[in-house]
Amino acid sequence: MPTKKEGYSQLNVLIPDPLARELDAIAKGGEQTKGELVEHALRGLLEGGIERSMSENLHERLSMLTTTQHDTVKVLSHLQQTVNRFEQRLIAHEQSQERKYTTLVEAFDRFRTHGQKPAESLRKRLGFG
Repeated sequence: MPTKKEGYSQLNVLIPDPLARELDAIAKGGEQTKGELVEHALRGLLEGGIERSMSENLHERLSMLTTTQHDTVKVLSHLQQTVNRFEQRLIAHEQSQERKYTTLVEAFDRFRTHGQKPAESLRKRLGFG
């Protein structure tokens, strides 16, 4: 049984098992004993420090979320610009293909009606001849 420290009173407190396991884990991983952790938490509650700490924690998390939101908006904006550029290039390519197809159809029609060689007519229309 632990000995009583001068200036301290011993309390026997029942806490829920999950909370006790968390307290054990924190005490094992840190430099404070369970008693010191409970004392710190109780002192913070009585002095209002826990409320301030919770408020500061909330503000910090909100700030991080806001920053994350701004970063996400920047990334999405960049992606939208990239998609728009790609779309413009795709439209230009499609228009070019449509012009080439029209030229091919016209060359075929001339060949059919006038007997021209399609290769010569096509080269001239496409600017290769």
